[in-house]
Amino acid sequence: METSQVQQRARTTTALQLPLAVDLSGLLADLEHCLGTAWKAHYNKFDYEGGWEAIALRSQDGTSTNLIPMHDRAFFDTPLLGECPHFQQLLDSLHCPKKSVRLLRQAAGGEIKTHRDQGLGYANGEFRIHIPLVTHDRVDFVVAGERLPMQPGSCWYADFSQPHSVHNRGESDRIHLVIDCTRNAWTDAWLEDAGFDMASLVPPPMPESTRQQMILSLRLLATPTADALIAALETESAALESAHLQQKILDFLDEIGISWRYGSVPEDTFLPGLEVMAGEIVIDRDRMLYPGDILHEAGHIAVLPPEKRPQFSGNVKIVLPEHEGDEMAVILWTFAAAKHLELPLRFVIHDAGYKGSAEWLRAQFESRNYIALPLLAWMGLCDKDAFPQMKKWLR
Repeated sequence: METSQVQQRARTTTALQLPLAVDLSGLLADLEHCLGTAWKAHYNKFDYEGGWEAIALRSQDGTSTNLIPMHDRAFFDTPLLGECPHFQQLLDSLHCPKKSVRLLRQAAGGEIKTHRDQGLGYANGEFRIHIPLVTHDRVDFVVAGERLPMQPGSCWYADFSQPHSVHNRGESDRIHLVIDCTRNAWTDAWLEDAGFDMASLVPPPMPESTRQQMILSLRLLATPTADALIAALETESAALESAHLQQKILDFLDEIGISWRYGSVPEDTFLPGLEVMAGEIVIDRDRMLYPGDILHEAGHIAVLPPEKRPQFSGNVKIVLPEHEGDEMAVILWTFAAAKHLELPLRFVIHDAGYKGSAEWLRAQFESRNYIALPLLAWMGLCDKDAFPQMKKWLR
């Protein structure tokens, strides 16, 4: 994808190139100095394969080897930054508070697996920019399904709360300067000039405690207008709660390694707005009616042998008929996941699904009558005596 295409797409607010004057030769001179110091392997060891290491120019204790950020703590320049005048000059040109500043080096052949950095979207008030220093055209830097054509000396914003991955397919290392910034009026103007649609940022929701206080006050009025406002507030509250529970499910899928993405699905899917395609859950936000169904679809993927997951598209009864009998194990897996995530059981095993048996299923599970438990144990996912605690989530 060319840079112009990314800029045309910028109003999706997922990623865009930012205008920034960069002295690349000066930055490379500072980088050469940093290469002679001790770098440290990245702490998220489950998120990558091959070499991925870093060194800090700003950290929470002022040392260059402290790479783990903690919320609500201050950041300090490291002595190494004081030895790098071109890095310091670039940071001074960003008129906003800076938090973590690091050099990140990915070895040739390395892969940073698909993951999310929660809270690192512009709407959250904290955002991350990348300035490639050493790179090449065989680096696949992908955010929300789009490959970003990062060139040395360019500056990029991306919403890293979206799924993203990096695969260095070349024969040389990739090194980026990575800066975490705090949003302010200057950054608003900077991103908007680059094509960021500020109108797309959703204002923070009303605190639930405030909403409930308003509902109590409106009930005292006992008028048709007050009743209409109460209904609107209760609808809003339910929608926010549903969105919160859905996000818990999606975070769980990321954690256990079940792939998902937003996209369009046909109108006639078995579960409205959801489809499994090659072992990945596709979620149609315009058509999905019951977010708890995401967990049920995940259950179908989870109980399949790993070699068969990529073969699963559409209806498992049609494409993998030998696994049609897994349905009760899927439902029990869904129940265990709901318990693990502390989700309301009605949110997952809801009355509109399960062929009219949702209430009966809930009653069976709540009374510890775990239908299909021997099958789930045979799959190696749990011990019968410890259920609903699971030994693992994927067969």
